[in-house]
Amino acid sequence: RHPQGRALTWWRAGAQCGWTWRELDRAADRVARNLWRRGMVQGQVVALWSANLPELVALMWGIWRAGLVAAPAHPRWTRAEFADFCAQADPKLVATDGDHPWPDAFAVTELLAWARSGVPSQRRPNWRHARWDQTEPAALVATSGTTGRPKLVALTARNLAAAAFAHWQCDQPQAGDRWLVPLPLCHVAGLAALWRCAAAGVELVLPAGGDSAALDAALRDRPCSLASLVPTQLHR
Repeated sequence: RHPQGRALTWWRAGAQCGWTWRELDRAADRVARNLWRRGMVQGQVVALWSANLPELVALMWGIWRAGLVAAPAHPRWTRAEFADFCAQADPKLVATDGDHPWPDAFAVTELLAWARSGVPSQRRPNWRHARWDQTEPAALVATSGTTGRPKLVALTARNLAAAAFAHWQCDQPQAGDRWLVPLPLCHVAGLAALWRCAAAGVELVLPAGGDSAALDAALRDRPCSLASLVPTQLHR
């Protein structure tokens, strides 16, 4: 509905960057095709260990477009915590950013690269018309672990879509809305904002960190009308 509208804003080396919805759509296509080329089968899990990067957003939409399950991990976890997460999620493939090295993992940027030529055209699935059982898991989210070892909770595409559309039934989107999301996309609040923005064509703004200085800089450079914050961030 909004191919030329701004879908995503982030900052890199102090400069503001952005994708339109068309650019994000094409990035998700590349991810889906690259996952298929690596032998991924519908319903398999892709673990993601990355900061809030634009590549992470594209990877999630590409994973869902390919009918796979996204298992995003917290960027502040230790290697031991991520290992425990993987032991529960049993991912077929792991993708990480440069700050989270992991054996045999793919770089998030690698999965965004253009697919190499030579793939038989008759074997290329039509991602735009892919369908999967929306009662099956689409994302695996770790609980906080405040009462023990974090446990994985499966969220279906139907769960995520229902949460997104229910929000807009209570608070209709306005022209020019932008949503500030400093929370990790591995949490339910981060995932919910991702789906809410897509449902309403609202721009998602990823600040260069979750501290007060990063939020202040982001809001000065890209004013937002909506935000997802935890109480500590709101208080500060």
